[in-house]
Amino acid sequence: MKKFFITVFVLSSVLFACNCKFDKEKIKCDYYVYKNHDKSHQKNCIAYAKDSSNAKVYDKAALYYLLGGDTKNAKINAQKAIALKQYYALEYVGLADLIENKPKEAKKAFNLLNKKIKDNRYIVKDIQTIAKLYKNFDQVKALKMLK
Repeated sequence: MKKFFITVFVLSSVLFACNCKFDKEKIKCDYYVYKNHDKSHQKNCIAYAKDSSNAKVYDKAALYYLLGGDTKNAKINAQKAIALKQYYALEYVGLADLIENKPKEAKKAFNLLNKKIKDNRYIVKDIQTIAKLYKNFDQVKALKMLK
């Protein structure tokens, strides 16, 4: 019985300590937008991105701004992450540049990413998702720039 009360106490402490709205926005964005490419839930991505940026988790903010359709804030947050030596955020700069039809800038970002991060295979899933969310996004061009 003592273990039961300790477990309940610990769980309730964790639940009250979490920012549940923050978590719900991420879960909705991940499920509807990232996984199912449903743009009607992009507001959830933007809400999570804003919370992430306020918490100074700039790399996550950049990705979720991209998923939410806000390339400007995606690049701003990615640059902040890069300044913190989170070089994989160069991916988000490159993707945002491609969405904005700036292939030269995108190529620079991807070239620097390739120098800083040796294994970039994880980016393929992000590229596939972005291609489904943005009609003007050229997935083939993005994949070629990674090589």
